[in-house]
Amino acid sequence: MSQELDVVAIGNALVDVLSHADDDFLKRHGVGKGTMCLIGPEKAEQLYSEMG
Repeated sequence: MSQELDVVAIGNALVDVLSHADDDFLKRHGVGKGTMCLIGPEKAEQLYSEMG
């Protein structure tokens, strides 16, 4: 006996980015060590460009 189910999932995947950064970089962007910071696409592009 099997049952069919219709499933819809809507969400937003979290993507982690790892990079070496000095304390000055973290301070300039208000990011604390060992913390999580949820950002939007515009802020992500800004950080990526500064990371090199």
